[in-house]
Amino acid sequence: MDLSGHAREMSAHDFTTFKYAEREAVMIRRYKSKEIKIDRLNGKDQWDDWFASEDSENEGATSYVLICSRAPEVFGAPAPVSYLPFTAGTWQKLAKLLHLHRNITRTIARRVAYFSSIRRLPQDDESKLEITYTARTSAALPDDIALSSAYIPANNTSFAVFYGCNERQTRDIITSLRSAPNVVDHPLLYTGILTELERKRLVNLAEDLVDKFTVNSDTLENQSWSLNTLKMQESLAICVRSRSLMDQIRSIKRQLARVLDELKLIEQEEWISAQALEMGMLVKQKVVDALDELDDKIDECNMMAENLSLAMQTVWSQKAREDSVVNTQLARANTTIAMESRIENSQMRSIAVLGMIYLPLSCVGSIFSTTIFNWRPSEGEPVISNYIWILLVISAGLTGLTLLAWHLTSKREKLKQDKRGKSFEIELEKIP
Repeated sequence: MDLSGHAREMSAHDFTTFKYAEREAVMIRRYKSKEIKIDRLNGKDQWDDWFASEDSENEGATSYVLICSRAPEVFGAPAPVSYLPFTAGTWQKLAKLLHLHRNITRTIARRVAYFSSIRRLPQDDESKLEITYTARTSAALPDDIALSSAYIPANNTSFAVFYGCNERQTRDIITSLRSAPNVVDHPLLYTGILTELERKRLVNLAEDLVDKFTVNSDTLENQSWSLNTLKMQESLAICVRSRSLMDQIRSIKRQLARVLDELKLIEQEEWISAQALEMGMLVKQKVVDALDELDDKIDECNMMAENLSLAMQTVWSQKAREDSVVNTQLARANTTIAMESRIENSQMRSIAVLGMIYLPLSCVGSIFSTTIFNWRPSEGEPVISNYIWILLVISAGLTGLTLLAWHLTSKREKLKQDKRGKSFEIELEKIP
């Protein structure tokens, strides 16, 4: 167990987990007069001037909200939310000003949907309860962000940092703070804003999948059933993405349930005011509405996955039936070929039988029809000519040449068959 993780202050090692590169960041301050000031700062000089002006003000702000812009892509992939838009020295000053809790480093490193709450009493002033929240959205989906916030009930001040926000998310955060200034005093305001941003992100991703699913469904309804490799890959991609999105939605739902538990806990606190309770109910309603809408999106994703699976099974079944018809036709053709081959074999067998009968007779007749044999020799003449050896030599030679030609022809055909077999195996290996 890492007991050092319970310490609030950021350590030197914690600061090394962030990456620093100067670019624009937004600092929002809200004062007791409900006035909201928005500063867009870029570079160390502007931040130094901002710190100097902040120290010189007589009446400090009751709320600070820092929005860290998203870094450019890294090697073609979205930059992590830990890439900050200022120098390390500026971040150290901001960490102290914004009461940053070191748990944010672990929250960001988790890369999954997460929410945590920590209550502590500062050693220098135990009368000031400090409630710290850290949260983040899943990095498995685009446009993930993280949040660290702190609330001090004694003086009703709050601090928050949003990490990795794009332009649209930055505008949404500013709009939320401007449209409901009274809600700023609630401890879970910034968690509610993060919930709304995550709801929009997941809903947009689900609706994009629904649009692609609708296009694929129209294709299946209006075109002939055929196994189009590209369409099948698109359908498989939609099915996989819908299942992955369901897992991400379920994960964020578990964290939103923890937010509801935290809202209930705050309602029981003695320091909570009636106005804060009323605003807490609004935040709670937002979270409940988000849970209901996410349930609907889970149903849609599940419907897409099941319908696409059914459609793909239907296409595969259709293709299997087509293959069955082709195989049946091939079987019939093979049967016809086999029957014809059987008839030809029968005919060849008859010819072979006739050849075995007449060939010996023809051979004997040819031999005895020559002058080699003298069946009526005169006195002193031989019956068999002395040149019979010529017949035997020529016959043996022709027989040998015939056998050699047969052997060479058979060997050549075998080599051709082996070559065709290897070519066929190579073609099979090329098939994906």
